[in-house]
Amino acid sequence: MSCHFQKLFGTDGELEDEALSSSPLPTEEDFGKGPWLAMKTELGLDERDPSCFLHTYSVVMVLRKAALKQLPKNKVPSMAVMIKALTRSSAGAGAVFRDPTGECPYLYPYPYLYPYLYRTPRSRTPKVTGAVPVPQCPPLPGLTDPVLVPGEMQGTVHRLLLEQRQSELRAGSVLLLRQVGVFSPSHRNHYLNVTPNNLLRIFPPEPEGCSPCQVCRDPAVHNALFAGDLPRVQSIFKDEAAANLVLEMVSEELVWSPEQGLWVLSPRRQHTSALRIAAARGYEDCARHLLLRGAAVDAVVGGRAPLHDSAAAPHPNCARLLLAFGADPNVLSADGSAPLHLCTAPHSLRCAELLLAHGAQVNLGTRDRQVTALHVAARQGLVAHVELYLHHGADPSLRTHQGETPLNAAAAAAERPEERRALPSRGRAAAGGRRRRRGRGAQGPHAAAQRLRQRAPELARLLLRHGADAAVPNGAGDTPMDCALRAVREYREQRPEETIALLLQHGARPAHPEALRLCCQHPPALEVMLNAYDRVPPADGWVEAVPPELWEEHQEFYASAVRMAGRPRRLQHLARVAIRRHLGPRCHSAVPKLALPPALRRYLQLPIEGLIS
Repeated sequence: MSCHFQKLFGTDGELEDEALSSSPLPTEEDFGKGPWLAMKTELGLDERDPSCFLHTYSVVMVLRKAALKQLPKNKVPSMAVMIKALTRSSAGAGAVFRDPTGECPYLYPYPYLYPYLYRTPRSRTPKVTGAVPVPQCPPLPGLTDPVLVPGEMQGTVHRLLLEQRQSELRAGSVLLLRQVGVFSPSHRNHYLNVTPNNLLRIFPPEPEGCSPCQVCRDPAVHNALFAGDLPRVQSIFKDEAAANLVLEMVSEELVWSPEQGLWVLSPRRQHTSALRIAAARGYEDCARHLLLRGAAVDAVVGGRAPLHDSAAAPHPNCARLLLAFGADPNVLSADGSAPLHLCTAPHSLRCAELLLAHGAQVNLGTRDRQVTALHVAARQGLVAHVELYLHHGADPSLRTHQGETPLNAAAAAAERPEERRALPSRGRAAAGGRRRRRGRGAQGPHAAAQRLRQRAPELARLLLRHGADAAVPNGAGDTPMDCALRAVREYREQRPEETIALLLQHGARPAHPEALRLCCQHPPALEVMLNAYDRVPPADGWVEAVPPELWEEHQEFYASAVRMAGRPRRLQHLARVAIRRHLGPRCHSAVPKLALPPALRRYLQLPIEGLIS
């Protein structure tokens, strides 16, 4: 990287003065409109929020942390900057970046107070050594508030970006960056190194003649939309300009301020659109009126498009309406998720069907982690969704950036604690809706509990049937078997022994004996694992983890397991192990076809007997 910088900068790390064209001093108004406002509106950001990265990693803060060597690995986790000037060369481009968050007093009499805020000529820039006491700046006549001067920072733009995004990279464009490197050749000089790997998105300036989006803060407009009051909505949103208003809502929240070291009340500004509110709340008539008045069906405001909200809610009627008006089923939110990724509830199946019917890409991954809809459905325990996605060609071998496969997620237990808490309400919904508690009975919740207990084995069975690899590890080195064993203690009601047996029948190798500690508190799972070895491993690693009351309840089983530890097993068991090893991943299909008595075929499939012999 040093050679690249030397081509653009001098040997002392200073950018050559003639390399960059001069631009007028940026003003606060430059950031109150155009691409900077579009970025904040779409992502729902506010640089005045102490917890927002626009505040914690502004240009001024990045320069300060770089000077103090407080940036981990010389990288900024998240940052947004506007291009002030760009000078191209054969090696790339030198650039001046800026943002609006450099708040400071009037600087002309005291240029040494903020040496990192903007660049002055070399002859006038004092050398800063150590901590400089900051004197009280004299008030200016007629001014009581500090003057806002945007911070500026120099840097480079990689040659490949210039070739690939030439039309978007120009003065006024806003760059959304992630894990961007900072090159510091000296204590005073720090440069951003923008490459294709750390550029998330470019917000280019609007073409001349395009009017910027208008922001509405009127609570009466908000209330009409949230209440679904169609007559009022019709009277307010009469044309295309009104239908595409950006609605801004402000609420005060307690946020942690790292600079002050305490919790502070901070105004939280959230942006949305009228169509997003109608789609999220299922107001089909209001959504239809807005669409007929010209509302942009794919506009991403506040981080999401209307189709994301209708899928997440879920409201199939609104999703069908949006798709009928031409909504893109693969539109990405600010975090890189498609609507199909937000179908995370059991009753979102209809939305998923509509999206797939209108061209949603079933194998589309999220922008950052490459999580597919199949990963999401497997993690949430949505058996019907998994079956639907597999029917539409979902690939069970796709892996996330962390190396996780859908089978890893399914083996880690599909049910989540919040699902267990929501169990009675789901049972009530299945039993008929709004009946009184005393009239519901226990049948609804019991049936829902039965379905939850069947999720993990059924998910694993579906994925394995469609070609999922039972032995592939994720990025952390954990195989589906490791994930299943870790889930045993928390999800015993999901019959994890069936999932473990399924994995073994599809080629998964028995886990290391140390992993028996993870399943020793569930005797059926421990029995399946012990029967997968030709010799029972020593019990020292897991026997102490069994609670006394559980040992007393299953004393016969635990006593047999301890008694057989390290001793030769029966010849019948050794023959079973030999046959299963020979068949390998074909066990699930080959064993039922063997010309053996039914009892022996069942014995080869590791049945639960309650004893180790």
